[in-house]
Amino acid sequence: MRRLATVTPCLALLWGCAPKTVDDPIVTFSGPYEQVSAAAADGRIEFTAGSGSDVVVEFLRGGGDDYLTDESDGVLRLTAVCFGEEEPGCNGGFLITVPADQRLDAQSTGGNLDFLGELTGTVTGSAASGEITFEGGGAVDATVSTGTGALTADFVTAPRALSFDTGASAMAVAIPAGRYTLDLDTTGTVTVGEGIEEGNGPTIRLHSGTGAIDLTAN
Repeated sequence: MRRLATVTPCLALLWGCAPKTVDDPIVTFSGPYEQVSAAAADGRIEFTAGSGSDVVVEFLRGGGDDYLTDESDGVLRLTAVCFGEEEPGCNGGFLITVPADQRLDAQSTGGNLDFLGELTGTVTGSAASGEITFEGGGAVDATVSTGTGALTADFVTAPRALSFDTGASAMAVAIPAGRYTLDLDTTGTVTVGEGIEEGNGPTIRLHSGTGAIDLTAN
């Protein structure tokens, strides 16, 4: 069922959902879920690896912003909206703690996308102008893109596969030393650090229109 996450008591009774107000910005959703998806306009979306099967959501409110939830088909969908609207808008964002192996999807126009901790599931994401960051990453299979934002990533465990795209912005990726199947393409400069070898291994695809690509061993 699709519902507003911040509603008045009367709407809560009408829709059969408990009200979540500005005084209670942190909500726990009982998992497990096949996928957790979040969408925003100018707000930040941050996923952090946690434990257990529950998903803990903290809404980053801006002005009169609101958010919608939908838990149909085994997917938890979170959408930051302008109050009373249904499409992504305004400045609301999310801090979301998920099981480490959770399948994730994040979509934003102007906001940043952050993936923190040793996430090991499948990750997809797109930001029109926001930056994308992976910090302390695990064995993910990640496909993300940003139009004009920079992309930085630091993996403590070798990813299963990476497919990263930027438009005109730089990309800096650090992965454990080892052998990888490399696919690096840009009209800018490409730097591959010592310890990263071409061979049969996880595919690391890094493409940019004009941005520099810097791939190093951490």
